[in-house]
Amino acid sequence: MLRCYENSGGPKIVTKELNVVEKDGFWFRDMSRTGRVLPFEDWRNSPEERAEDLAGRLSLEEIAGLMIYTAHQHVPYRNTNTGLPCQYYQGKEYEKSKAAPWETTDQQRELVEKEHVRHILMAQVESPMTAAQWTNELQEIAEEQPWAIPISFASDPRHGVGDGTEYKLETEGLSGWPQGEAMACTFDVELCKEGARIMSRELRAMGVTTFLGPQIDLATEPRWMRSVDTFGPDLSWNKRLTKAFCDGMQTTEGALDGWGTDSVAVMVKHWPGGGTGGGRKRCPLCIRKICGFS
Repeated sequence: MLRCYENSGGPKIVTKELNVVEKDGFWFRDMSRTGRVLPFEDWRNSPEERAEDLAGRLSLEEIAGLMIYTAHQHVPYRNTNTGLPCQYYQGKEYEKSKAAPWETTDQQRELVEKEHVRHILMAQVESPMTAAQWTNELQEIAEEQPWAIPISFASDPRHGVGDGTEYKLETEGLSGWPQGEAMACTFDVELCKEGARIMSRELRAMGVTTFLGPQIDLATEPRWMRSVDTFGPDLSWNKRLTKAFCDGMQTTEGALDGWGTDSVAVMVKHWPGGGTGGGRKRCPLCIRKICGFS
């Protein structure tokens, strides 16, 4: 059962496994299990001060784990057509294990417990409820480890109303929105912002804190399979939609600095020039004519 502690003028402290420490009339999570409030546990310190203190206490292996992102994790994890290494539930494949859809695999537990990984990419998931239960279970495992460093869960876009072009991650039970070029074709900046705002709240309810998007490559190479995921080829329109989307996704209304419990960090992508590809030189003649290239 979760335990919540209110701090006047400060953050709400929520924990399941950890003890808490009271100091100066405030509550702090005892992440170090020392019974004292160390600098990295003191939410009154700046993020830079807390990070520097924690980094000085970590081993090289623990630091290395914090620099790694996992491959795509499926929930539940079926070893069929994933193109990824097999994973098991207490040594058995999912279909033979009688595990619940949200239970963690042996390999996922090892990532957190032994490899010290704290950035996990959630790919296909059975339902929003399954996602929430799965992320909660992994967060509980992370809280049991030394230093109790929480996990940052990431997700590719999953609110589209049709099949994705590369990763088909649409999840039943979530709201459906135009994405990429379809959103650009609405010519509605406020709709883009409102869509991102609603997506962020649904993602946070699933335990996701990082959104792998928006995709803002300029789609000037018509043969590129991911052009449909972009906001199109126009630079100025891209800039307007990107700002609106990021504002909607990252803003918590009423928060002092705009960042809070409804915010999801965006990871704008991809590599510089990923969508351009020198189409003028490589396009077949028929495509060059369709696109108006000379």
